[in-house]
Amino acid sequence: MNFAKSPIIGTTSAHHFFEGVPFVAGIGLQPVPSSQLASWRVRVGCEALTATEAADQLAGLVSEAVAELTTFNTGYAKRTADLKALVADAVKLAELPVDPTGDREVIEAYVGQAAALAAEQPPASTALKDADALSRWIDRCEGLDRTPIQAALDAHEKALATIGKTRGIAEKALADLQAALARLDAPETLARLASMKLQRDLSRALPVIQEFIQAEAEAAAALARMQAAGLKLKALAQ
Repeated sequence: MNFAKSPIIGTTSAHHFFEGVPFVAGIGLQPVPSSQLASWRVRVGCEALTATEAADQLAGLVSEAVAELTTFNTGYAKRTADLKALVADAVKLAELPVDPTGDREVIEAYVGQAAALAAEQPPASTALKDADALSRWIDRCEGLDRTPIQAALDAHEKALATIGKTRGIAEKALADLQAALARLDAPETLARLASMKLQRDLSRALPVIQEFIQAEAEAAAALARMQAAGLKLKALAQ
């Protein structure tokens, strides 16, 4: 009894079974008699694998998927970490908007970037597809050591969980950015903007008002001097 490996069987979703035997990535999950292997060799180009060889190759294809997931998460985590600075900037813009329309456009762009990251998935590949199939069909394996396969599948689940945690960070950043966008339209923000505008207007008007008061005082003093001089002239005339 050996395990069959074929370049044809199990390589597409329509051929995961061949004469009752489940296959993943062309590797049979159950042993078959030598006579059946001989027949398959002619029909679908099978080769025979020992139980150890079959287990190692199945574990190997899962390890390939783990490597792809790990590589993806390395870049994904870096891009997600960059959202922290965007959130900080968005909060600052929402708290002290200088140009509400322009600030809104900036925050909306940040939201779009975070939404894209939160929805990002690892690129589809044969290795990921095969690993997923094997994780669902592990219980169909018979006559081989599942230990290396299960260890690889555990690493696969861990890699997926790590990506899930990274996605959770992106989703949190997205929620924070959306909250900053909502804060931009909040009544308290609008009231604060109105107060700041009033203060700016007063700060511009105050020097002019002070100048007017000073000019008015100087004019009053000049008028008083004129009146006093007039009285003196009148007295001299008498």
